[in-house]
Amino acid sequence: MRWTVWTTLSRANFKRAADLWETPGRESEPPYFGWLSNQIPGYPPSVNIKLLVHTEAVGIRPRLEVIEDGHRLAVEQQQGIEEARVEELIHAAMHGEVE
Repeated sequence: MRWTVWTTLSRANFKRAADLWETPGRESEPPYFGWLSNQIPGYPPSVNIKLLVHTEAVGIRPRLEVIEDGHRLAVEQQQGIEEARVEELIHAAMHGEVE
């Protein structure tokens, strides 16, 4: 399952990411720290949880890695989820439910 979300970046990291936006090899950039800026349906409150923003190759959106200790989103991102959990998340997204 994949979500399209927003994150914060410091002014310096935003400028750096923007400067490298069309630079081949930008994916070798170390990750930037950010705060998730969206509530993800089916999860406990997720706004302002800690994450790392991993720059990908040109043309590919950055990958976000949740690093908030113990948050269910971080755990499931690292360990994966079962099909039944996917169905729960789809239901929560359709009905705007928060865990």
